[in-house]
Parts: sequence; C-alpha cells; structure tokens
Amino acid sequence: MIDAYRLSAAANLERNFGGTQIRNGSDAGSKHQWPDPEPIDADEGTPAAFPLDALPAMMERAARDIANGTKCPPALAAASVLAVASFSIQNHFDVEFAQRQRRPLSLCILTVAASGERKSTVDRYAARGVHEYRTQLALEHAAREKDIAEAKKAKSDYIPDPLPDPNIVIGNMTLQGIFRAFAEGQTSLALFSDEGGEFLGGHSMKAENRLGSLAELSKFWDGGLQAYKLRGTKDKSETLTANDCRLAVHLQAQPVALQPFLADPIAKGQGLLARCLIHQPASTIGTRIMTLEEWQADGMTIEVQSFAMLVKALLGRPVNRDDGAVQRELLPLTTEAMRALVDYANEVERSLAPAGDLEGMSDLVNKVQEQAARIAGTFAAFTDQTEVSGPTMEGAIRVARYFLSETVRLARIGPQNAAAKDALTVAVWLHERKGVVPCKTFSRCGPKHLRKVINRQEAFSLLKDANWIREANGMLELNPKCAALGMIQSPVAGERGEQGEQ
Repeated sequence: MIDAYRLSAAANLERNFGGTQIRNGSDAGSKHQWPDPEPIDADEGTPAAFPLDALPAMMERAARDIANGTKCPPALAAASVLAVASFSIQNHFDVEFAQRQRRPLSLCILTVAASGERKSTVDRYAARGVHEYRTQLALEHAAREKDIAEAKKAKSDYIPDPLPDPNIVIGNMTLQGIFRAFAEGQTSLALFSDEGGEFLGGHSMKAENRLGSLAELSKFWDGGLQAYKLRGTKDKSETLTANDCRLAVHLQAQPVALQPFLADPIAKGQGLLARCLIHQPASTIGTRIMTLEEWQADGMTIEVQSFAMLVKALLGRPVNRDDGAVQRELLPLTTEAMRALVDYANEVERSLAPAGDLEGMSDLVNKVQEQAARIAGTFAAFTDQTEVSGPTMEGAIRVARYFLSETVRLARIGPQNAAAKDALTVAVWLHERKGVVPCKTFSRCGPKHLRKVINRQEAFSLLKDANWIREANGMLELNPKCAALGMIQSPVAGERGEQGEQ
C-alpha cells in the first residue's frame, strides 16, 4: 500500500522529471519517461477456510476453544488437534483402503505459519494429553530402572526387562535417533515441533543425507519393515530395524524454513510431499484484540481438558502383540463410505487430465484418496467406531479437500516467490550501483546464482513486465521510481554481487 510519503515522493519525481529524460547516474538512459512500477510480490491467493464442522464433535470443540482462547488461526488449532488424534490411535488401528488393502492411520501435517502466530501455545493446549502420558511413562521408566539396579545389586536370578525410552514425542531428533527409538522397543512415535525448521535444516536433511532421509520418511508413512544401517567399518557397523512402526508428524515452521522444502524436487520425486497434508492458514496477527475477561480466562477449558483426557487414555491403551509384532485392528469401510471415497478419487483423477484444475500436479496429489481414508479412520477410531461410516468419510473428504486446495495454492506460488525474490535481488544490486550498468557487467559481476541467462530469465521477465528495469543500447537500467516509492528493500545477506567491477 502506497503511503503519504511515497505519494509525495512520486509527486516530486513527476515535478522534477516529468516530460524530460530521466538519467540515473549515467548518460545511457532512454529518452522516454519511465512508467510507474508495479508491485512484484507473488499473488499468494486466499487461504481456504478449515472446515471445523467436519471434525468429530470433541475434536471440533477442542479446536474452537483453542482458537478462541489463543486468537490463533482456526486452521492452526485444527491441524494440531488432528495430528494429536492421529498419534493417539495410530498404534491400535489401521484403515481399509482400495482392494481390501490396509493402511496406517499416521498423518504427516506441515503447517506454514509466521513467527508470532502462537504455534507453541497451540501445541501446548492440543498436546496436553500427550505430555501427561509421557510424564507417566517417565515415572514408570525411572521405577523400572531402579528395580533393575536393585536386582543386579542383589545378584537376583530375575532381572526385570528394561522399558523403552519414555520420550514418545520427538522434536528435532535425527532419522538415526528415530530408528534407534523404534529399535529399542517403541512402536509409535510423534514427530511434533513448533520449530519444524530445526528438523528440516538439521543433520538428516543435509545435502549428503537428504535423499536417503526423505526416502525413509516416506516409508514410515507407508508402514512395514524398515532398516537403517549406521556408518562404520564392516566389523563394527550396526543396522537398526523398525518393524511396522508408526510415526505421526506435525511440523510447524516459518515460511522461510518450509517453502524451500515444499519446492524441493527431491522431496517431490521421493513422494514425501504427496504424503503430507500441507497448509498455510491466514494470519490473525493484528486482529487478536482481547477483553479483560479473555485475558484472565484459563485457556484449558472443559472441552480442551476432555480432549486431553481421551488422548491420554487412548495412548495408554494396551497394545496387542503376537510374537512381538503389533497387531492392529482393521477399521472397514461401509459401502456408503467406499462409494464416497471412490467418487472423490474419480473427482481428483479427472482434475489431473489436460486442462484440468490439477494438471501437472500428479506428484503432489496422488495420495489424496489415501489421505482421506486415513483421516476418516482417525475420526472413526477416536470416536470409538468399529467401522468408517458414510458421514464419517464425507467429513474426512472435506478436510482432505481443504489440504488439497492449500497444497495446490502453495505449489503455485512457490515458483512465483522464487522469481520475486530473485527480482528483488537484481533490483537491489542495480540500486547499489546507481541504477545503470552495462549488461556485460551483470553477467560477469552480478549476484552469482543469476549470472547465467537461463537462471535469470524469470526474474528479468518479471522486472520488465512490472516496469522495474529495461535493457537499451547494451545497458541495464533500473527505474528510479522504485527507490523513490520505497519499493526496494535492503539486500539479503549473501545475495550481493562481487565488488570492484569497473
């Protein structure tokens, strides 16, 4: 939005340069007046509204209370509640899918939210039952360790078996750490973090580990037997195995951390992004006005407490085992639920056809039918249903549609954001050099990643279309109105070109 200062600056420009040649530190300027520049920010579109009424009653009430109490985006509260519900039942149930196959109920949710959206507070409320259960496990683990120590000290013939590590919620653990936790006896874990950038930018996601890590995370979503070989010599190497374990994921991160991951061709190629429910809720920052009563109210309402109590009870439910392997109950689909899911699958398939709404996005949306089935199974298991009914599937499909629309929106603005960022880098670079340089100088000394023509085509095209730059007589010129209107920001560290060009 152009403020009074910018309008005044524009008026001065018009008064001083109107009808005359604008020279910007060089005599190479065009004889024509510069047109007004247009904004080059990407059109991010309008985020969809999360269908809170599609959630089961207890989950809906908890999400609404969390959103009302924290003034966070309702979709942020709903995603946290959904992730916690998935974790609470993933170790006990699977859901029926196409051709009588069974699928885990584990969900992988990626939430893009700026700093200050109260991600930590939302997580604290939504995962209250999880943290209480983890505390209970920690006490039991400490007691068992004491019993083991005493038995060993007394040289008893019976030494109690150790309990698995009680840390069932991991935030920034490496992939090796996840495998080790499973290998030591856990069969269900939650990768929850309100600082998801720590995991996405951590050891497991470094360039040399990225391909393998993304592949392993995809396999966790699928279930089954997995193995992870530790680095070492032939004689000392160790292999960690996870036998059909479950991993629920909810990573909340700022756009700067998640957007590169969403645009990562490796993540797409490995199929991980298709296995994720991705969204970026509309921000509520600037609208979170509170009354004194709201300020003093206890955010842990009866509805949030009820949700926490059920989560804790479900996590504490005994796990069925047969010869060490977890035996999970299967939630079948009713005929009505199957018909709804098939209709949704066909709807998505038709949209993938040429000229369809989802054309060219198969690598991002080819799991949406299974996502709907998993969400439906989560709803059914959490509400103590023995099968997935038609209405339950319809609600799950509405939630799946929400995440699908958000995935498509974010996928489309990703390239725009990249081009806009590069365009601003070019503009800043030119501004630092008084707005006019030979084109050859840019190719030789400009920002390193944009020196090749093929790498800067989109940025240059965007700048020219928005009336920011032009090329004439071998010179590259920056519209001086961009600086006068305050449209050029400080350069990003590391984006400057090399100094000392002639």
